[in-house]
Amino acid sequence: MAWIDWATSMISRLPVLASAAGHLQAMRFWPAYDSGKAERGLGLQPRPLQTTLRDAYDWLEARGHLRRRRTMV
Repeated sequence: MAWIDWATSMISRLPVLASAAGHLQAMRFWPAYDSGKAERGLGLQPRPLQTTLRDAYDWLEARGHLRRRRTMV
């Protein structure tokens, strides 16, 4: 999650909300994350990370939140 937050902050130019070190520290106390409750209670269906990131990028781009990079030819 910290890497996603970092990548999002690079795109949006907003400050990073969570550090990788903080997430690693938290994982010492919660060694396993389980999405079972969300799957049972909300019907959540996990998707591949690449699909999720592509959808997020497309959503941000459609709303004008991303700057186009200049390509050198």
